[in-house]
Amino acid sequence: MVWNESAHERNRALSGAYKKLIAARKKYDALAYGGFRIVYAAGGVICFIRKHLRETIISVINTSTKPAAPAFCAEELFLMHGISETEIIFDSTAHESPELISPNEGAKTHSGRKKINRAPERAPNKMKLSGAGLEFFINPESSMVAYIREE
Repeated sequence: MVWNESAHERNRALSGAYKKLIAARKKYDALAYGGFRIVYAAGGVICFIRKHLRETIISVINTSTKPAAPAFCAEELFLMHGISETEIIFDSTAHESPELISPNEGAKTHSGRKKINRAPERAPNKMKLSGAGLEFFINPESSMVAYIREE
């Protein structure tokens, strides 16, 4: 990992993602002390939780090329009390590089330089409370981490 701020845009996006994840680990006890359990794994999507006391962190990772919408009732996430707070603490779509350069792709300009291929804009991943559970809407090839606080 190149931490130099003047490095290529892709490195700045990656370092921003790492910084966000490091800050989350320092802030949320569930990421430092919580138990680990896979709650869903199918079709290129894996969801796991880390739980400590009334704090739950759920990670949703979509490696497939299609969007996914996993949904969970409170019991599937081992939530025994009502949900008092939710927050998306990491969304990989917010840390994607706005410019991607591939040495094997893109046409050359008249000066022989490669053209920059811009990454397509994507809507952010989403989480929504639904009744006694949670629904997630996750883009293809992306991930998110959400915080859940029980009452």
